[in-house]
Amino acid sequence: VAAGVLLVREAGGRVSGFGTEKDPVFDEEIVASNSAIHDQLLECIDHYWSRQD
Repeated sequence: VAAGVLLVREAGGRVSGFGTEKDPVFDEEIVASNSAIHDQLLECIDHYWSRQD
């Protein structure tokens, strides 16, 4: 996971977790996208994602 995060960030993209951890390397749910749509993508995922705990 750490290598993938590095590759995306070095290419100008953004990676973040949307689960319980702040660091995407240690999170179970990870979002990777380009910088232009990342915030919108997180909003969309947050709106439609339902966890089954």
